[in-house]
Amino acid sequence: MQIDGDRLNISLDLKYDEIEELKKFVLPRLEYIEEVGFEDADDDFPTSSAIIAFLISLKKSKPSIKINILDNKEYSFKKFGKANWICYE
Repeated sequence: MQIDGDRLNISLDLKYDEIEELKKFVLPRLEYIEEVGFEDADDDFPTSSAIIAFLISLKKSKPSIKINILDNKEYSFKKFGKANWICYE
């Protein structure tokens, strides 16, 4: 994970304990983060549903945050093809 200005760059293949560390890092800084980007997102695929759940909770906590993998409702991965996200509000 890395912060570049107001953008947080993370990897999609985080393990559960790494996601817990990410939460502890991000939550106090949430008001300063405007966008969440992904390192090697075209090649990676979320290895845990916990990362998706965390991203959705960030989006609900701060609706203005840009998370391209969720905002587009579909995302294309090089290795796995297109993924469609369905969420109910």
